[in-house]
Amino acid sequence: MGCYISVTKKEIDMAKKLKFFKAVLKEIPTDEVMDSVYPFKHDMKLEDRISNCSECGGNEWMILADEQAAVREGGKAYCECLGCGEMTHL
Repeated sequence: MGCYISVTKKEIDMAKKLKFFKAVLKEIPTDEVMDSVYPFKHDMKLEDRISNCSECGGNEWMILADEQAAVREGGKAYCECLGCGEMTHL
């Protein structure tokens, strides 16, 4: 007596192609954030772009990698609040 699961070749092929990536957080000095996100000349100040999280009041942000969907689709540098997950752009 056994339990059988029907799986198609396509599902097997898709499972074999899964890839996972792990981000390692590295603190960036506040005065270098805008230069790391916008490497070309800019007149923007971090304080004019972002403050504490509007959802939880947190003040720790993770800058999303250029490869992430929000960045690719939005075309801007996005960041996520480490306290609650709220996302915004710089």
